[in-house]
Amino acid sequence: EPGVPEALMLRSVGPLVVGFPAESGITTVSFVVDDVGALARSEGDDRGIPFATLPPLVPGDRLVLTNLTTDEQSEGQVGPDGAFRVAVAADSQNPTQVRVREGLKPWLRDFAPQPVPTTVGLGDPLRLDVFDLSGRLKNSIDTFEQDVDFEGVVYPAGDPLVAIRQGFGLRRQTPSLRRFAQVLQTMMTQGDPINYAPALVRPNGPDVLLVLSVNDPNVPTAHGLALARAIGLLSPADDARLVEAGVTRGVARLGDGADPDALSGDAGDLPDFDPPLRNTVDRDGGGQHALRIVPGPPEGIHAPLAPAPHRDFDAGTYVANLLGQFFARRTATHRPCLARGTCD
Repeated sequence: EPGVPEALMLRSVGPLVVGFPAESGITTVSFVVDDVGALARSEGDDRGIPFATLPPLVPGDRLVLTNLTTDEQSEGQVGPDGAFRVAVAADSQNPTQVRVREGLKPWLRDFAPQPVPTTVGLGDPLRLDVFDLSGRLKNSIDTFEQDVDFEGVVYPAGDPLVAIRQGFGLRRQTPSLRRFAQVLQTMMTQGDPINYAPALVRPNGPDVLLVLSVNDPNVPTAHGLALARAIGLLSPADDARLVEAGVTRGVARLGDGADPDALSGDAGDLPDFDPPLRNTVDRDGGGQHALRIVPGPPEGIHAPLAPAPHRDFDAGTYVANLLGQFFARRTATHRPCLARGTCD
């Protein structure tokens, strides 16, 4: 699901240059950058934005990506599957700067991507070199080999290869990325909800309803549960039950939330919640604080669930009516009619 991974993580580890071999053996070389709009519209190649090709590569071939402005280099290696990934810190003009520089008017109905006279100045120039196992230079790419359409601009084939998006080019699982993450956390600490969570439930404060989704692919479910613990909506015993059932881990591909069609009623050794976890705290003087963890599609979902009346349990309608009830009555009762929209 596009959004946080692209906007945050790709700015840290990108801009990525990746390569994937086709059946013919030719390797397509692409940028992977935070183009969230295209991802949300399911446009383009999900393996990136192609800009060149390479002859067949051999596992172990070494790739060197160089930022020709800073002379910074980063190395990668072709894997057993013939694919590779490499990144280097680079700067580029942001969309607003490009719009002003090129005189783009994307708000017009008939707007179409515009070829630029030259790519020089749009971003740091890059060069990708490929070396064989003996260290011999096999190939080098320093120009766009095909037109690249990105954010209203066409980078013409034959022009110098430049970074189309800025990034820090940090490697995963390295001290540099960990230090970078710590610096970011220090900057964001004052705005971290966990720090002011106790104030949310102050005696004269508002009612709080915390709604989480199972297997959230963007914001880890564990973060929401940590907030629930800080607020006082999740006891150690209930927290342990969530951990045991895999809810806290919240990774859809691990199958914690699987619901096999062959099972009905008793699901054998699969973890369940009996009694169900619908933590609610009644407040002095009326109102409630409550925690609800809502199921969604097996792959997880981050955005609010859309109503789906054809489902046996319409989680989208349930959440919409739950929120409406909470705002209107200051209560978060659980009633099956919320999912059907038939409550009085």
